[in-house]
Amino acid sequence: MGAHTVDLDELIGDLRPRLQEWTDAGLVVGQITWSSESQPGLTLDRGSVQEPWAFGFQCFRFVDAWDLFAWARVVVFHYGYADFDWFAGGSDYTSEAPMVEDSMMFRKLLDRVQEKLLPIEGKTSAEH
Repeated sequence: MGAHTVDLDELIGDLRPRLQEWTDAGLVVGQITWSSESQPGLTLDRGSVQEPWAFGFQCFRFVDAWDLFAWARVVVFHYGYADFDWFAGGSDYTSEAPMVEDSMMFRKLLDRVQEKLLPIEGKTSAEH
């Protein structure tokens, strides 16, 4: 029995509108990078990756004039899991490895990214 794999292109369909929403809300959003087990390095060109192994992106925002910031990096692997690293203001750097076996799980991960980076009225990012 083969390992479970996720359609990364399908997940990108869920990600692109969210990246635009985050940009409109003031986050700085980096470009999506792709990688393949058979090709070394990362690329911004999805078309050049025949069998994608993973994609990733990062985004951040400045919290205040003292240069505190909130930052997140997400890498989703086709085997059905992700690396989710984040730092929000005065909080500790946190690294998680959530399962991402389908679009619903990926959207929940994107909700967590948004929770960590975008302020909720009355709270700072570090309090989320």
